[in-house]
Amino acid sequence: MSSSRSAVRRQLAALLTVNVSAAQVVYNHRPGDFGGQSPAVVVGSGGSERPRLTFEGCLATFYLDVDVFTLTAEAAVSPTYTPTDSEDAGDLVEQQIAQVIEDNQKSTLWNKIDYASRSTTSFVGVDGLEYKRERIPLALQVYA
Repeated sequence: MSSSRSAVRRQLAALLTVNVSAAQVVYNHRPGDFGGQSPAVVVGSGGSERPRLTFEGCLATFYLDVDVFTLTAEAAVSPTYTPTDSEDAGDLVEQQIAQVIEDNQKSTLWNKIDYASRSTTSFVGVDGLEYKRERIPLALQVYA
């Protein structure tokens, strides 16, 4: 197993790119803006723990923050895009991310993936537009 948090982050973003069809874009880093795309998913590093198990290795836990950004109805370009549309779009992306987590409990880079805690939401401004952000904190265990 790899002990690189970067490799784990990139692989998870690649899985989300392929399997989260409701997202317009998935980033494996924090972009400057989304160019108005919505929903947008960002996979970012959220910390690590590397306790020693033996003299030869450790069971590392890499924490990743998966952020789902959905334009609010007030910020959307389309006059027919409603607050319900905005909520539904975010909910669908979250559901598809949950399925990716369920289907990929183990991979070539991690031994286990799970939620680190419940997701949280807030409203944020990105490049002058209002987005609702849902942060999904994940914990991925890697033998290193």
